Amino acid sequence: MEGHIHSTESFGTVDGPGIRFVIFFQGCPMRCQYCHNPDTWTIDNGNTENLRSVESLLKEYDGIKEFLHDGGITATGGEPLVQMEFLTELFETAKKKGIHTCLDTSGILFRQERREEFDRLMAVTDLVMLDIKHIDDTEHQKLTKQNGGTTFHKAIWKKIMTRVHEGMSDPGFTVPDSVETAQICRKSGKLPVSGVCTNDPRGNAVYTEYFAKGTVPTDVCNNHVRATVCAESHCLPTPFCPERTTAVFMALPAGEEGTTDDSVFAITGYCTIHSDVSTIIPPNTGDSDNTGPTVTPIGPGYQSPQESTEGFGPGNRPY
Repeated sequence: MEGHIHSTESFGTVDGPGIRFVIFFQGCPMRCQYCHNPDTWTIDNGNTENLRSVESLLKEYDGIKEFLHDGGITATGGEPLVQMEFLTELFETAKKKGIHTCLDTSGILFRQERREEFDRLMAVTDLVMLDIKHIDDTEHQKLTKQNGGTTFHKAIWKKIMTRVHEGMSDPGFTVPDSVETAQICRKSGKLPVSGVCTNDPRGNAVYTEYFAKGTVPTDVCNNHVRATVCAESHCLPTPFCPERTTAVFMALPAGEEGTTDDSVFAITGYCTIHSDVSTIIPPNTGDSDNTGPTVTPIGPGYQSPQESTEGFGPGNRPY
């Protein structure tokens, strides 16, 4: 059997235990923003130049195995599970030769209906390095262009860690002297604005992060903004809005288009409820028997002595 192989590395030191023979598989369904191997994303089935057989890969391994101390073979990519049948045959043959096998995968292609295929692969896989891109489904979609809710990676991780920690107590964590902590806004990755980032419309966006000493960010969050709005419409106020309040909104990058999880919380336009044609609210008089709330007269032709309506036209949009 043959598979599409992007390249191989003969002295891998970061892709599993020991020194390893690393095989980079061609093909990946994800489009991670930070991917350092984007040239492995697509498979050109018409391209036969990158086709390799199991025998040729293991022959290459045999030629360097004397240098692979405490290592073995690691399948990475790309996403090796794109070519699972070839991958399984490679690992089955490697295990017959006593070679340690390691799979570096995102788990993106795991499906319950393919359980038998995965069981066959896992039977000849000594180590799985499960690459969790993001634990939040929405952020996973933004980061990889794939729905994190369909990967089962969180369920797999939970099962693995539950077994690992069976019968173990929490020993706590002693922060070394070379590490310091700081409060960070999770939306910007910068220092939070007091009283603003904690009032993100979705909840508190401030958390504690660990940093090597001297690397704490110095910039302040510019994703959250506090603005004065009409208390009723929650839009920017016009001179005719009787009550105002403040609220926290998301500032969108210039030129950003489409709907994102931040855009729905962006500051809106001007209030369209209150205008120069609103119903008149009679002002309070000096009558001592008047126990009602203090109001300001608002209505046709009214102009506050403190605020001018100059610059606002139909629909309360600035000229």
